[in-house]
Amino acid sequence: NNFSRPHDIVWIYDYKASNCAVCFEKVSTSIYYCNDYFGEYAYSKYEPKLCGKVDYVFCTAPKLRDRLIKYNQSCMFLPHGVWQPKNTIKFEKKSKPETIGYIGTLNATVDIDLFCKILDQTDYKLILGGPIVECGEAKKGSFKKLFNRERVSYLGNVERSDLYDELGNIDICMIPY
Repeated sequence: NNFSRPHDIVWIYDYKASNCAVCFEKVSTSIYYCNDYFGEYAYSKYEPKLCGKVDYVFCTAPKLRDRLIKYNQSCMFLPHGVWQPKNTIKFEKKSKPETIGYIGTLNATVDIDLFCKILDQTDYKLILGGPIVECGEAKKGSFKKLFNRERVSYLGNVERSDLYDELGNIDICMIPY
């Protein structure tokens, strides 16, 4: 980026960006957005150095904040965005679950093989929802092939107003990474 003029803010989400942090003196505010646990290698090689150079560290988990606060006192827990329900949600536990599902971004990191294994080895119905983004044509084709299988319902991009009703239709929610 062009740092010849002052910028209001630089938002970094890649822990390897500590090498570009020398440009921060021309930036009013710099933020490291730590939205994942990158492991011991990142922690031993990059993250403490980067945390010491930026103005703020935003962590998406309290354990990340607790780990990085010793390098930057302006380290805060900033959870991923959520929508609070407008009314009380009631979930009834079934004696035998019937559905497994995921509602969220469908991208290159989603494990389609896991979904196929569920379909091949169980009698569960699979409910999926969310936009298909950040993946190549081959992965998009794999999603479309999955959506055409028996016992699979693809909801598309779920609107905020429908999110809790759709989650209520899923007996077991998963994060397929």
